[in-house]
Amino acid sequence: MVLEIHKPNIPKQDRSLKRYESALETADFILKEQNIHAVTLKEIAIRSGIKRSSLYKFFPSNMAILYALSEIHLNKLLKMVNANTADVNFKNSMEFTMLIIDLLTIYLNEHKGSAIMFLSNDLPTKLEITLHSNTLFSSEMLNKINQKISNVDNERVNNNFSIIFALLSQGYQKEGTISPRIVNETKKASLAYLSAY
Repeated sequence: MVLEIHKPNIPKQDRSLKRYESALETADFILKEQNIHAVTLKEIAIRSGIKRSSLYKFFPSNMAILYALSEIHLNKLLKMVNANTADVNFKNSMEFTMLIIDLLTIYLNEHKGSAIMFLSNDLPTKLEITLHSNTLFSSEMLNKINQKISNVDNERVNNNFSIIFALLSQGYQKEGTISPRIVNETKKASLAYLSAY
């Protein structure tokens, strides 16, 4: 889904890999402390001390940095979800979805960078990265639910995750956090959609 030009060039040599990881740590710090607009190759070079020419070898564009950050945050979120659902048996997709909403809320409220990557909508180009992350997360959750529950309406569950992300994003944009009110509204809308027929 994300264009190839946005993908970072992950180095294989240890020394280069350390610089790559350092650049991403700096980018994540900038993301959390300032905003998505501040995450640029120029700013990362200034703060990390890594030459811009070296950064361009890893990240052909600012979008490549955002792509790499979104992958890191997605993997951390999936690891947390997997750890909390591995031994749980679900009766239906509604029960699974309610737990996922709770886990998403906890994780995104504790990890500002992840919340920005998953819920931000302040740049047209950023929407591509957000959509990519949310689509991958939804796909992983769909795979998980199909492993645990039979007779799942995949399209309906997938659409439901789009609704969940839209509502969480809207609430996050208004309040800067995912409040209990937003969680309740998201759960109600999710349940209404899943039980519509």
